[in-house]
Amino acid sequence: MVLMKRADAINAMRFAGYHGDKATFTSLLIENRVSQAVATAAFREGTKAKADGVRCNCINCRAA
Repeated sequence: MVLMKRADAINAMRFAGYHGDKATFTSLLIENRVSQAVATAAFREGTKAKADGVRCNCINCRAA
């Protein structure tokens, strides 16, 4: 991965939470300047969105 803008990294963490992708989440956390608390909150928001039945809007899901 590459260094992203903070907002983009947080969004990517939400998508990782939605898909349950802990490896990507960890990589984003290590490579970008986002606090552990904000990162964990973003991951939980993604997980909650999936549980609530919200459709994913990431590039991979839109292509499928």
